Amino acid sequence: MTLFELVELTAERAVYDYYPDGDKSDRGQLSFNRIDGTWTVPERAEADRHSSYSNHLCHRLEEFNRSGVFQESGYVAWC
Repeated sequence: MTLFELVELTAERAVYDYYPDGDKSDRGQLSFNRIDGTWTVPERAEADRHSSYSNHLCHRLEEFNRSGVFQESGYVAWC
């Protein structure tokens, strides 16, 4: 599970802080390009060594981009 919080939203990009397992002491940041769908992780959370948390968040951001609605905060969960 990943907790996410919107930091910045423009016509070009969405930037989110993310917290693996909801742990606010372990923050990462993901930047999603709304124009071409690419993304970067300028700050990787320590628990995200294998990019699992940021990958799941990126898939959610792709859904947000298709709908045009970016949530202020929420969770991404998987099993």
